[in-house]
Amino acid sequence: MRITTIRKASVESHFSDFSICSLPVQNERDIIGKRHRAASASSAPGSLHNAGGIAVSAAKISNTPRHHYSPPSTSSSSGSGWETPKSLLESLLLSEETIQGLRDTVIRQTGGVEYSSKKELPIQTSDGGRKATVNDIFLSIHSQLLLAIEWAKTLPPFAALSTDDQTALLKSFACQHVVLCVSYRSKNSCDSLKLINDSCIPRFRESENNHFPENFYLRDCERVMDQLVAPMRFLRMDDVEFVAMKACILFNPVAKGLSSGSVMHVLSTRRRIFAALEHYLDTKIPSDASRLGDLTFFILSPLQTLANMISEDILVSKLSGVAHLDQLMEELILSDTDEQKILPNRFQNDASGQLFKESIELAASRELSHSSSNISYLQRQAVIL
Repeated sequence: MRITTIRKASVESHFSDFSICSLPVQNERDIIGKRHRAASASSAPGSLHNAGGIAVSAAKISNTPRHHYSPPSTSSSSGSGWETPKSLLESLLLSEETIQGLRDTVIRQTGGVEYSSKKELPIQTSDGGRKATVNDIFLSIHSQLLLAIEWAKTLPPFAALSTDDQTALLKSFACQHVVLCVSYRSKNSCDSLKLINDSCIPRFRESENNHFPENFYLRDCERVMDQLVAPMRFLRMDDVEFVAMKACILFNPVAKGLSSGSVMHVLSTRRRIFAALEHYLDTKIPSDASRLGDLTFFILSPLQTLANMISEDILVSKLSGVAHLDQLMEELILSDTDEQKILPNRFQNDASGQLFKESIELAASRELSHSSSNISYLQRQAVIL
């Protein structure tokens, strides 16, 4: 497999369209490049973290009896870091570690952007945390999208694709990535979602003043807590399982816009990741033959539905005037959202339906006048050379 070189563009380029003050991120950019090229079977072994927070060395995984399971064969080129199930998982963990190192830089650079249409005062939660405002939510989404792009670029099979195919995979993956990451970050909490900027979305309370339009999204956030966070907590999902599932979701062979010539490459990549996860689970918990099925159905089954709900909430936020979206969100989150089918029924039984309808009509007229001058964000910010 030919691995293309990661493009020579720093994280600052992602912010250029939104008038954010640039901060030096050369070191982080260099780290990405070095780790991507150096990732191999001979690289320093990473740590695989189980649900109890215990670090399991890569050597331990390779030396543990395989219990009636043979490692899947791979056909990756030398030096990709994906030659064996163990090295593939190490590479995914290393990519995740790299992106976590960029987290603070991304948050700092996006911190000055105002997405909310009105000023909101911070509110403390009962446990001493900070309740997320609408602006916090959209800042978190924007940061997650930027990190998703940087993370994908560290994966050799992704880097080998054309820019158009990369864009197709990112559009299919983006909203699922946001939901999956916030869920995994919140797995130790029963009644809140923890955002990347450390604010939290509390569980919906009927007694609170959760009126339209600012807080309409709370019910869908509650669904995320019950349908995704709770299963993660029940299964005690660990870091290895998380990064493997996330990579399987990215490499979607039926992603809209994926070229026919790349379908088998993407499918083969997903199969290799899934086989590596199967090998890891067979090694880690040989007595639990159902764990792979539990992860697949508990996590993947509700994820797409929840991601679609959140995508609709973001669209409603835009058209009702609750928040202003940037072009990256427009392209990655809303690119395939069918406004004509979704919006007429979204609040059909809501007392504020007329207000919502008027907001849509006003926003639609603004979008029509603005769209003709738009240039695709992803066209300007090509993922690789």
